[in-house]
Amino acid sequence: HQGEPAEAAKAFKEARDLSPLFAFAWANRALCLSDSADPKQRALGLEEAQQYLKQNDKNADAYAVLGYALYK
Repeated sequence: HQGEPAEAAKAFKEARDLSPLFAFAWANRALCLSDSADPKQRALGLEEAQQYLKQNDKNADAYAVLGYALYK
């Protein structure tokens, strides 16, 4: 789904639904949603990033994803 963040976000959600602890899916869905032009999608991206951090609070990547979502 290169160049199609909405489609990629959907695919990452499906992956996450299949395996809720799959950190890669949480992180990348949050990043895709954060890049959306839609403010509601960006807010959802921030929520996803916060949830990712809760699950991975010892992971520097989780803080980076949250920082990106906050920036956007």
